[in-house]
Amino acid sequence: MKTILTIITSLLLTATAAAKGTETNSSEAMKKDVERFIKADDKKTGFSHPGTGHYVWNFKYLLNESDAASGRLPQSLKKIDRAFERHTGKATTVLTHSPSDGDSPFHWLSFSWPDTYWSRICFRYNMRDDFTYRFATFTGPDSLRTLYGIVWRREMFYDKDSLPCHTIDGYLIKMTGRHWRIDDLNTTYVPGRNQSNKSKATPTDTTAFVELREKTKYITGLYATHKANNDERGCDAAVYFFHKLAEDLESTLTVKQFDEISDLAKKMYTGSSTCQRNNILVKALASLQRKSKKRFLPGELVRTTYNKPFMKNEFQMKLVSETYACSKETDRQPVKRNISGTVAPGTSKLTFKPITYPFGDYNNIAIGEDGSFTYTYEAEPDQMFEIVDDKGRKYAVIADTVPIVLDMEHRSINASDLNMKFMACQNRIHDYEREAKKYTTDIEMYTQPMDKDGLLALIDSADAATDNIIRANMDNPIAAYYLSGSYANMSYGRLGSLLDSTRVYASHRAMMPVWQFYRNMEKRRPGRMYTDVELSDPDGKTRRLSEYVGHGYVLLYFWNIQDGASRGEIPMLKIMNRRYKDDGLNIIGVYLDSDHNNWARYVEKRGIHWTHLSNLKGFDSEVARAYGITSMPEYVLIGPDGRIVSSGLIGHWLQERIEEIFNKK
Repeated sequence: MKTILTIITSLLLTATAAAKGTETNSSEAMKKDVERFIKADDKKTGFSHPGTGHYVWNFKYLLNESDAASGRLPQSLKKIDRAFERHTGKATTVLTHSPSDGDSPFHWLSFSWPDTYWSRICFRYNMRDDFTYRFATFTGPDSLRTLYGIVWRREMFYDKDSLPCHTIDGYLIKMTGRHWRIDDLNTTYVPGRNQSNKSKATPTDTTAFVELREKTKYITGLYATHKANNDERGCDAAVYFFHKLAEDLESTLTVKQFDEISDLAKKMYTGSSTCQRNNILVKALASLQRKSKKRFLPGELVRTTYNKPFMKNEFQMKLVSETYACSKETDRQPVKRNISGTVAPGTSKLTFKPITYPFGDYNNIAIGEDGSFTYTYEAEPDQMFEIVDDKGRKYAVIADTVPIVLDMEHRSINASDLNMKFMACQNRIHDYEREAKKYTTDIEMYTQPMDKDGLLALIDSADAATDNIIRANMDNPIAAYYLSGSYANMSYGRLGSLLDSTRVYASHRAMMPVWQFYRNMEKRRPGRMYTDVELSDPDGKTRRLSEYVGHGYVLLYFWNIQDGASRGEIPMLKIMNRRYKDDGLNIIGVYLDSDHNNWARYVEKRGIHWTHLSNLKGFDSEVARAYGITSMPEYVLIGPDGRIVSSGLIGHWLQERIEEIFNKK
């Protein structure tokens, strides 16, 4: 294997004074070439600004058959690639890789830097073997460091009309400052990467537990020391080491043992820590829980999860609190069932997971040398599962009495009439997903729009197709599957038109949170009078909504700092606030969390200049109950007469509604 990996110095090494002048010249030349690349009009470019000093430009080229076959690079990409070759000889650090080199030396690169609100902000990028990437760091005067990086991959796919499409997707990174750093998490150990580590553990081993407990005590002690010294990198390392301990444990734990380790580990959790660090800690504890005898008892399950909009698009993403009645029913006992089939060539990993209640963890499925697999699982009647490979192929199935035979590569199935119909529905939506590749890029592991108008039009078409599938399958669980994934994105009228309590799908367990959500939407239904509620502002002063209603339009914005989807709405709201504040739009941010200090500090540091109120009780707060809020971001727009004008709209659709109202005035 040929791997080009040049590390000229350590990432924090300062070049000699003699070299700095030459390096500065190279850095300036690189800067100009980057600016020319961004302005080039032979591609689609989307700009995002993740944080101070960190800039990302996503790009997409649509290639013709001739250019795709020849392997030629588009002109602007060819120029920037040559720029990296010319200028990086004087860089402090250089990392390069091409698919022809074989395996990538890194599978993840993580950037982090200090922040005015979070102690550190972290962003992680996937470095796959089929990626081409170039990274170069230049050190300038006063130790100011600037990193330029470009990553791209070639892809061929078929659109909804089965026509071949050839693209190059990629992104350009610029990182500048004195305190940022690169955390290179390679293939040996990547925290949180092996999410499907279902226990292969041996029975409870007291010696293994004692060793785990003592090591956890030692790590939490190190964490406390690093925290006292404001050593964020040391804190990161402590959490990473604990995650590795959890992943490497080859013994099961009793409930008491798990609780003891959990109590120790939670000392490393802090609300002001980085999101990435907290997430790694949660994943470590989840890994230990899977290897323990800790189980949740029947009763009421409250589950916080993200909804499942089309292509997981950022325009419709919400965090949703769902409630399930978990009573044991004698006629719903799990029964052994079987799924088998073949994977697509090159597949190395296959997982299986329940996606409706009762929920559970991913389970690895062994793949034979010939690409075949057979898996026996336990499931309640009509329980739904998801089978996923490491190439992004994903299929849902419904547990019934007929064994399932699945062809992962060709999206075909031999099963009951119900599951064959279910696959046909999924393939219908998959046609829209294929078409969406023209308007999006997912090279950063999430769907990033490159053509906003094209994608929004496609989302509307896919939503209409989903509604038709629901209406055509109300006498089977398929309707429940599609409603349970999309209900949080629907308006009151749209959701109501798809609900019929007399049909078979209505009583499926996946429908429990759907009915709950619809009943709550009645509390904020358009045309209904607003509900007056007492809240407090960040200074602790008591306020009532009636102080604001009646003076123009009031937009209640329900949000939370920890929720990325909520934070993602803030730029749009700032635009609406600047544009329509003087015309009578009063935005009120209703904070759904319990940490007053985080709330007050965040709105101050981020310059969010509209009214802020809260009961500091999350979804259990008086204002959330009054308006039936169980998801975020969520909005309620109240007119001058006190009646609710709209609810259920977010992002682009909310902005359209507000513009429609104020442009008519």
